[in-house]
Formats: sequence, structure tokens, C-alpha cells
Amino acid sequence: MAQGETILPRLQRLAAEVLELDLPEHELGTLTALDEVMGLDSIAVAVFVVAVEKEFGIALDGDELTRETIANLPLLAERVAHHLAAPC
Repeated sequence: MAQGETILPRLQRLAAEVLELDLPEHELGTLTALDEVMGLDSIAVAVFVVAVEKEFGIALDGDELTRETIANLPLLAERVAHHLAAPC
């Protein structure tokens, strides 16, 4: 299993908590596109990004913080995995 695949469930739970998504537990695993379940405004994006950085102990670069990357949880999981694998 790739590291990004282990990160994705954490991102799904984090998104549901931080963005206060009203999703049953059994639907969390299907959550991949945030913009399909809610409108992402700039405040929601900022809150979610800060939560992701805090959860994983990383700092995402500005060029990684596109709307597409934030809304696409598998893609975001790949970016988080990249940061976790990078030497300090």
C-alpha cells in the first residue's frame, strides 16, 4: 500500500471534522472531492489547510495550494506523502 493511501483516510476524517460535513461514517471512505459535497470558500480552504498542516506536521508550499489540490483528496494525500518523505 502506498503511503498516500494510508493518508487519505486521515484526510477524509479531518475534512469531515474541520469542515463540519454531515456525512455518515460509512460514506467517509467515498469522500474524494470536497467541492462535490460543499462549496469551498476561501475561509473553508484556509481552515482545512491549517488543519492538514497541523495534523501531519508539514508546511504546504503556496504553489501546492491550488483549488484543485485542496478539493481533490487523493491528490492532496500525494502531496502530503511527498512532504512526509522529504528529508528534513
